[in-house]
Amino acid sequence: MSTNALLAVALFAAAQACIVMAGYLQWVILAEVNRKLPDGERISYFLAYAGKYARIRAEYRRLYPAGHLPTLSRLAFAGGALFMLAAAWALGFFRAFGVGPQ
Repeated sequence: MSTNALLAVALFAAAQACIVMAGYLQWVILAEVNRKLPDGERISYFLAYAGKYARIRAEYRRLYPAGHLPTLSRLAFAGGALFMLAAAWALGFFRAFGVGPQ
């Protein structure tokens, strides 16, 4: 296996680790919100859509004004996206633009 392919595999693994961490942090945020909401207002763990995440974020900000979990989740997701782009670069997906290994 070439050096670029090994680098791409390592970067892809790092990207997946970051994305899994971001998902886990979202789950923790939902658990923290549900812990403080009354029984009738709790948010389901099943299904995902934009309106639900907006409500979770709003409730988290209301219940935990100094909380840092959403920021950590966004940073983990951004790290995953950057690692994925780096893996694509290592595999030469950007050669058409004149960037990347030859």
